[in-house]
Formats: sequence, structure tokens, C-alpha cells
Amino acid sequence: MADNKSLILGLDFGDQDIQICCFNSKALEPESVSLCTGNNPYFFPAVIGVKPGGKEWVFGEEALELQKKGMCQAAGNLYQIAVQGTETVFYDKAYTAAYLLEKLFRKCLTCVTLKFPGEGISKLNVTVKELNDSVRAVLQEAFANLGLKEDRLSLQSHSLSYEYYALNQKKELWSNDIGLFHMDEEEFQYKQISISRKFTPIPVCVSQKDFNDVLSYEEVLKGDKERLEYCFLNLAKSILHKQLVTTIYVTGCGFEGDWADNALKELCVGRRVFKGQNLYAKGACYAAKEKKNIEEGKSGEFLFLDSDQITSSISLEAIKGETSCQIPLWDGYKPWFDGGLTREFILTEDNKLTILAKDLFTLKKEYHEITLDGLEVRSDKTTRIEISVSFKDSKTALVHIREKGFGQMIPSLGLSWESEIKL
Repeated sequence: MADNKSLILGLDFGDQDIQICCFNSKALEPESVSLCTGNNPYFFPAVIGVKPGGKEWVFGEEALELQKKGMCQAAGNLYQIAVQGTETVFYDKAYTAAYLLEKLFRKCLTCVTLKFPGEGISKLNVTVKELNDSVRAVLQEAFANLGLKEDRLSLQSHSLSYEYYALNQKKELWSNDIGLFHMDEEEFQYKQISISRKFTPIPVCVSQKDFNDVLSYEEVLKGDKERLEYCFLNLAKSILHKQLVTTIYVTGCGFEGDWADNALKELCVGRRVFKGQNLYAKGACYAAKEKKNIEEGKSGEFLFLDSDQITSSISLEAIKGETSCQIPLWDGYKPWFDGGLTREFILTEDNKLTILAKDLFTLKKEYHEITLDGLEVRSDKTTRIEISVSFKDSKTALVHIREKGFGQMIPSLGLSWESEIKL
């Protein structure tokens, strides 16, 4: 890796291909990076293969061509393999998803760094359709093996990348809500961004509706343009009825070709409409740039939220000195899979704790009392506990409490408690 780590990248790891954008510090926007030759140089097929003997690996179009000729064994659908956390077998040898992705991403990132000699990666933000525990673990392992750890690597969903992309466009394009139609091989969705200007920074939220029962990629492949256009236009009009939507974006392989073009022209009345396939990669790149800005002490105008974000704070009611106060255990506005704080406390009165969960938008407060059954609180302030917070999902917090003893003088009793809090 180069010593001059200046590249800020967004990588879209899709079902079928990989796209990478690099932030142009002069133009102040992401630019797509060509990863291969041919008609679609910005789309690198997410395919990896190995030739007989298991020593020579091939990637992308080359892997597909050699697979057709029977000269290698190859695997696509690598995102789904990462989702499931399964192994792939080539020539009777099993390979983990992280191992295969390490090789594939190394190939793609080498294509990028060759275009910027002497420059290394400062920030890489990887975006995928959805993040689950398996995908997150696989991607973190793959990139860690490439030398990209948490200080330079971040992961986010397509939904969050859409928010970053839309809110980094000209202001007139987000003066009201913003809509996105997405269709791929598996789903047809509409997402709408709403902005609340009552708060600073401005919270950005996205709602989602699925319309797989109305239109599907299979129907697009059948090619009945008249029916497709009719169904899509009527659906879009019903969704947008009485909605203040300034701009509409259209993306996904289901919108390739021209079947929706006439309908999109009709939707342009009173709003702007854009169709393209690099929205998520560019959004990821904008997010990477913001993370770099935050490290440099520059705060953002927006607070980008998605279904993984927790919009509540969690704190413990306590006494500091002689004053009542709230000790933070979770600050909010972070993904649920980020680690919470771990703190130690001395109990002075009884074995009851009061946890406050506060919605940071509505400011609604909910108090939760936790009784530490079996714990006797000593009057000499030697009853020490440790409290930490983790999450099952974005709506469920787990408060973990452990009795710690008091040094060599009072050994721990090994007591622990856990309480679930719905946010």
C-alpha cells in the first residue's frame, strides 16, 4: 500500500457486479472508476473462478468466459453467499466467502490504485443491498486481510447510500421530499426521503414500500412494453398523489432499456427525474468523504438515518456528588450494531437501577427500573457494578449488568443480570 493515503472511495457490492467511485477533490464530487474493458468498463462482474489445480484465480468476464469453455470453476452471487455465510467448493476444495471476496476485492482495488500511482486508500465505504451480521463479518474479514480495518473501512446499506447521494445534489433537487424507484432481479421498491428542518443537524429519514406484486423483473424480461409502462405509470401516480416530491431517481437492472422512458417523461411534470445505475456507489463515496470530514473536525449539515440507526439515547439515573444526573450509556444516532459504552458504578442506596430511554426526535422519555435480585448493597460504598448496552436490533436494547466485587478486599460474587428495553 502507498504511504500517501488520499483516495476516498465508495464501492457498491451488488448481486451481479461491483462499481467503485473515487472522490474528486477538485470537482467536489465522486467519479466512476473504470475497472475493466468492454462496453461497461465501470461494472466489474462479481464473479471469481479458479483453474484446475487451484492455484490460478480468474475474475469478472474472464472467469465467465473460461467457465463456459469448461476451463475453470466459477461462482457468482457472492453477495448472497456472504448473506448466508456459506462456503463455495471448487475442485473438491471448500473456500469461505471472506477468502473469495478478499481476492475479488483485491483485484478491483488494484485496478483503482493503478490509475492513481503513489496514492493509497484513506477511506473506503462499501455499500450493499442490506447489512446483516453475516455480511458485515464477511466483509470486515475480507478487507482486514487487505489491510483495511475499521479506521479506514465503513459499511452501509443501499438505503443509506441513496440518502447520501440525494442530499449531496443541488439544493433545488431536495427542497421537498425525494423519491427512488428501484427494481432488480428480486424486488421492486419505492423509497421516499423526508427531511425534518426542525432540528440541527437536519435528520434525514427514508420510508420504503415493496411492490413486487405489481411489477417484477421477470415481467420486464417478457418485454410487454405497453403493459409495463401502463402498470408503472399508474403505480407511480398513485404513490406520488398529494406528495410534495421534488425529484425522482430510478435505478436497478429492471429499468435498463427504454420501456419506462415515456412514463418517466410524464412524471417530469412539476419535478425532476433521473435514471442511472451508479447512485449507490456515488452515495457511498459521499459518505466516505463525510467520515473523513468528521475526522478533520468538520460537522455535516445532515444526520443520515436508515433502518439500522437508533434514534434514542439511553442513560442511567445517578447521583454525582450531591446532584442528580444522567450518565450516558448510548448516545443515539448510530447503527444498532455499533458497540455501546461500558461504565462502572458504585451503588450507595439499594439494588434498583433506573434507565432512561429518550427518543431524540419526539423527546418522549421512558423510564425502566431494573432490580438486581440477590445483590446486597453495602453501606461502605464498596458495591461495584459494570453496566454495558448492546442491541438485538434497532428497536431492542439489552442492558447487561455485572457485579464486580471491590478489588482484593471483596471478591466478585459472579452475579449478572440482563434486561431488555423496547425503544
